[in-house]
Parts: sequence; C-alpha cells; structure tokens
Amino acid sequence: MVGRWCVAALLLCGACGSGGSNGSATPDSSLPSTDVEPVEIVTTSAAPTSSAVTAPEETMVIAPDETVVIVSAETVVSEPGGLDAMWRATSGIVDGLPVTLLDGYPITLTVAGTDVSGQASCNSYSGTVVRSDTTIEFESLGWNEAGCEPASMELEQVFLRSVGPTATYTVDGTVLTWTSPTATWTFDFVPPTPDESIVGTVWVLSGILSGLGAMTGKGIEDGRIMFASDGTFAGSTGCRDFSGTWSMDGDTVVAESAQVVGECVVAITPEFDAAFAQVLTEGFHGTVEGLQLKARPRDDLGLDFMAQGAD
Repeated sequence: MVGRWCVAALLLCGACGSGGSNGSATPDSSLPSTDVEPVEIVTTSAAPTSSAVTAPEETMVIAPDETVVIVSAETVVSEPGGLDAMWRATSGIVDGLPVTLLDGYPITLTVAGTDVSGQASCNSYSGTVVRSDTTIEFESLGWNEAGCEPASMELEQVFLRSVGPTATYTVDGTVLTWTSPTATWTFDFVPPTPDESIVGTVWVLSGILSGLGAMTGKGIEDGRIMFASDGTFAGSTGCRDFSGTWSMDGDTVVAESAQVVGECVVAITPEFDAAFAQVLTEGFHGTVEGLQLKARPRDDLGLDFMAQGAD
C-alpha cells in the first residue's frame, strides 16, 4: 500500500484478494450453454468540457421491421478544454528515472470534477481531490488488489506512489503534464467514444469481477466480444466461442439470445471462461465510457473491456 494519504483500497464488487493473488474464488464452471435472458448494454458517452469540430460518422438505427440500418450522421470530435477528461500515460519520470510503460497494461487517468479514477497498469483505482486551476491535493486514493504479471504490479505501485499526494498540472492541446513532488507524468487525451462505435469494435477483456473480488492476468486478453450491424454478436471467452443476436432500444443494446459452445480445456483460462459465461448467462448489462466497455449484470459480477488497440 502507499503512504498515509491512501485512505482505503478500492473494493470492486466485494472483497479483493490479499497480497499478489488474484483475490477471487473460482466461479462455477458448470454453467448452462443454452439460450439466456435478454442482454442489455446501456451505451453512454460523457464528453468532457471541450472545444469541438464536426466530422461525418455512421449512426446505427432500428428500422420499423426491427432490422439494423446504418445511416450517415454528423458527430462531435472533442478536444479537451481542461483537466476533466480521460487521459492515457505516454511517459513518466519517477525519482529522476524514466519509467518503462508496458504494452497491454495501460495507465489511465480520468478526472471529473473532484473525482479521479483510472487503470494503474494492473488494477483500477479511484479517489477524490481538492483542485484549483493548476493544483491537485488528494483527499483519498484507493485501488483493488487483483494479481497481474509481476512487472505490471511493480509499475502499478510506482504510479500510485508517485501520482500524489499533491500535484500541479498543465493542459497543452491534447497533452496533460502532471507533476508531483517525486514524479512527472505525461498523458495523451483519450477522446470519448461515440455510442454507435460499439458496432464493429473488437472489445478485448481486461478485467473480471466475480464472487469475492477482481481477476486479471495472463491470457485474459484472449476474451473478446464484437457486435455486428446485422444484429448478431460473437466472441470468445478465451477458450470457448459464443454468439448471439441483439437489437437496439434507444441507447440500449439488447441481446436476445446468447450461446456458449463446447468446453473450456485451456488450463490457463478456466476461471476467466467461467466468469465470462456466467455474465452471458445472467445478462450482459453495461456502459461504454471512452474506450472502455463495462458489463455489470449485478454488483458482484461483471466484465471490463478495452477497445482493441487502446492499450
């Protein structure tokens, strides 16, 4: 854990693991693979205060015969107008030494008023701050404690220990420079993802909530899902394929059926597979925020995805 300014570890849907373990009970792998209850994905995109330009984009609508139709539309491409936005780390210097960032384990920072959150390479974190036009002071900072690759866990602690307890910041175009007493971090702005971009995007599994806590680790990136404009979706749990059908209801994607095929025989991923299948069984309900898709059928069960290439 970090210094005295860290108030409490963030618990994602239940107690986290201790030490460097994955902090999760093995989900029930004997899950049904038949048709399941309707799946809902509520898509939202909260854009930060920004300047904007317009650019053409395709928008998905539902025709009267319930088929999916792609039509042309105008959308807003945002640039940050201040600190309130989602940011992804591109470099860091801590205690005078450059930090080596890891492919597949992004460090992100999202600021919304006095709330901060993001991905600290391995785990998610969140906290509250007191801020002015150029300064930040942390009131609290916490994170869950799922296990990852050792290098990712080490990078996570370097970031969490160095991001506060106070900092100054500047925003220059799409670049955020964040300077604490021990470090300087540079971030690039992450534009908000339009709702309709859920169609055709490959969403790569980055985290799982199941039972007692959170899971992530090697092999989790093999889990993925993609929604097609013809009203079907398909993907992999990491060792089994699944497919189904879906439609739009306003801002909500409703999966009308889902089916997982075969048995998981890959030794490294049975826990990921079982949790993925359980979410499909209970109802895939989530939100799109920036480059992240978060599915939460209930408080202690869920899947987190990143858009392919976002890391």
